[in-house]
Amino acid sequence: MKRKLTNSDDNFFEAKPISDSAVSINIEKVKSLDQASIVALKKVISDENLNLEVKLISSIKDLDCLVEINKFYIQIVITGISSDEAIIPLKRWYQRNSAPQLILAMSIDEENGLIEFPGLITEKEFKTLIKEPNPKNKYVNIPINSFKGGINRLLSMIQILDLEALSREGLRESKIRINLLDNLIFHRKKLSLVLLILAGIFATPSLFKPRLVYNLASISANKLEPIYTRSSSDENNIKICLLSPNSSFDGTKNIVNLSFDKPLIFPKTKVEKIIISKNGEIIWSREINSNKKSYKPIQWPIKPVEPNEEYLISFKQNGLSSEEYLDITLKASPKKSFKKLSNEIKKIGSSKSAWIKNINNKLKKEKDMALALLFSEKAPDSKVIEKAKSTVINNKKCL
Repeated sequence: MKRKLTNSDDNFFEAKPISDSAVSINIEKVKSLDQASIVALKKVISDENLNLEVKLISSIKDLDCLVEINKFYIQIVITGISSDEAIIPLKRWYQRNSAPQLILAMSIDEENGLIEFPGLITEKEFKTLIKEPNPKNKYVNIPINSFKGGINRLLSMIQILDLEALSREGLRESKIRINLLDNLIFHRKKLSLVLLILAGIFATPSLFKPRLVYNLASISANKLEPIYTRSSSDENNIKICLLSPNSSFDGTKNIVNLSFDKPLIFPKTKVEKIIISKNGEIIWSREINSNKKSYKPIQWPIKPVEPNEEYLISFKQNGLSSEEYLDITLKASPKKSFKKLSNEIKKIGSSKSAWIKNINNKLKKEKDMALALLFSEKAPDSKVIEKAKSTVINNKKCL
């Protein structure tokens, strides 16, 4: 089968080699992931000159779908192109005599419009992976390397096998526990794209959108506690929401435990002035245009932070007296665990997909670093990244 690419970005292949089974689709014409899977399957079948019809039976938004090909019922599970695991929704498997006969993994690279089919699991193979299924569990994770044979295995099976060779009985409810230790190999790397698909079920419409955008749409700024350095005021009049750097209140002050050298300064509510000081001395300040509807983040404006250094960042909100500020104390980590943003950028390289994956991976535990990468001047020109930036800038959530 010939590989077809619409985007010839050579750097993409740094992230993960693409197999000969990869096909390209026109992302602009695709409205949902189940539609993407149907389009890709039809294209594969057409390229192989096979007379097979693909029928969509049902779908769970952006997570999986059930299709019928040559009277075989196939569950297509959707992952990111660089994902190590697939999430299998189990609801279909407890529908007696209506369960899938085959599970086909589909990996998608949204940036480049590429779809790959890593392989297949038969219903018998699936049951051996789950010795004691529990109907209370809605999903199970299966390593991608458990799916064998690529798209060719599917095409061979649905043409050669007798229908009765694969049962639609599904999982029996009398067996109650999933044996994860013996049968499932969980990789340390967390899924970025697939976990975001799960979030997308609850937080987003069914339109085909990048998972990075889904994830960023769910993050929230933190409301800073009204602790003042110069005067006191009615704290009910104060509301400053700060997305980056991410702070927490320790009972006496707002603290940022910084793990790298160039954080963004990103207030999400209108402020009149920002000041950075060290050891009681002001070393940088900026007046902010209060007429803007939304603010863009400020790149770290002074020399990079060094390990164990401490800074005070002060925010003055519109309408308050000239002496009232709200402060955060920024404390840098020790040298052993401290990172340089420039080194992280070098590790990623210039691959668009590598940037998107890296930002996704860091959002959960290193949100400040993820945002600094997203808005970095070194970030590649990418529709997904630009959409992600716009989502963050227009996100009004504040905890």
